[in-house]
Amino acid sequence: MLLLPFFTKAVLINEIAWMGTGVGGVEKANRWRYEWIELFNDRGKEINLQGWEIENALSNNQSLVIKSAKISPGAYFVICKTELSFCDLIESDLSFQNNYQKNGELILKKGDEIIDQTPKPKESWPFGDNETKRTMERRQDLSWQTSKDIGGTPKKENSVMIQQVKEPDRPMAVEAENHYFFFIIALLIALISAGFVLFLLKRN
Repeated sequence: MLLLPFFTKAVLINEIAWMGTGVGGVEKANRWRYEWIELFNDRGKEINLQGWEIENALSNNQSLVIKSAKISPGAYFVICKTELSFCDLIESDLSFQNNYQKNGELILKKGDEIIDQTPKPKESWPFGDNETKRTMERRQDLSWQTSKDIGGTPKKENSVMIQQVKEPDRPMAVEAENHYFFFIIALLIALISAGFVLFLLKRN
């Protein structure tokens, strides 16, 4: 599940296994038969998906039309090409081409209204890995990334990439100013100490 900004759409394209999924007993060459796409309901109410469609999600760049389905608040809805344990809907014609430009962007629509869509097409999918079967998934800021989990996270919270934040370089002028400040403080302390010592010597 994603913690998303208040301005997000009601339903998101949350994760895409455009490369298929590794399944025990299934040869690597046939894992494309286990493609799937996950939607996420980010609203606090149930949403009826009947009649919604996903453009370019079927063979020959056809649209996938959801005939009858509802998605609970904060829940996931997974559409699969072939039956898997986490699937909510089986659509045997579900098909994603490895060449993203030929496949075209995926566009989730309710009638003529565009609800969500993937990035503009380039030659290859922007994220996801065909070799390791890592999915293309949404980040908390709604951008995309390659899942760190093999097979992705269907019906679960997306993987979280921990990135080290590099501390910005401090300007040389600031460094020089800090060094000068500490030099002045040290000099004042030395002068005050010397004056105190002279005062004691005169009293003696």
